[in-house]
Amino acid sequence: MSIGTPRLHQQNVELFAKLNQELKSIQAQVGSGEAELKLSENLHEISKLNAAEERISETNQFLQNSKRAYTELEFLDVALDRLQNLTINLQELAVESSNDVLSKKERERYLNDIQMLKKEILDIANQNDGFGNSIFGGISGKKQPFEIDSKGSVSYVGSSLAREVKISPSLHVKQNLAGNSIFENIDSGQSKISVFEVIDEFAESLKNDLNSGM
Repeated sequence: MSIGTPRLHQQNVELFAKLNQELKSIQAQVGSGEAELKLSENLHEISKLNAAEERISETNQFLQNSKRAYTELEFLDVALDRLQNLTINLQELAVESSNDVLSKKERERYLNDIQMLKKEILDIANQNDGFGNSIFGGISGKKQPFEIDSKGSVSYVGSSLAREVKISPSLHVKQNLAGNSIFENIDSGQSKISVFEVIDEFAESLKNDLNSGM
């Protein structure tokens, strides 16, 4: 996954340049004596100067928000790449363990590998960014949006809404993702199931003989 920066910054850069030029023009008039900002005579110019300063402050905040959003999206990018690699590993194990020459005992040897992959995926699902915020918890604020019980079942306790930040007067970008949309969105034909359910069922199937129908 690649993340582009132009859209995040271009609007703010142009707005900042425009406001900065306007402010310089007003200040130049004051400095050269061309304009005296007397409250009784130049209220409009004073208001214009104040408004420009406020807009510059706002634009600086937009730039800071853009930088932070970019950093957070980088964490997401790396996490999704790792998740993709682990999914490929699971696919490879599924192919290897389905060899009909393997005995039940031989197939059970794959269980440790599967449990390790499950743990790695759970670690990614509960990963935090550089600011200490969960990258898959949405707006919940939970450090660990995925919980695992004593039986090994994983459930999502985060929010279904992603966090967003404003980077221009009209543009918001996501800072993280809602974990249920990533990890609990596998189409099983009749309903949506989680990647953890698939892993658990895969592990359980290894305990049965290939010809058992289970």
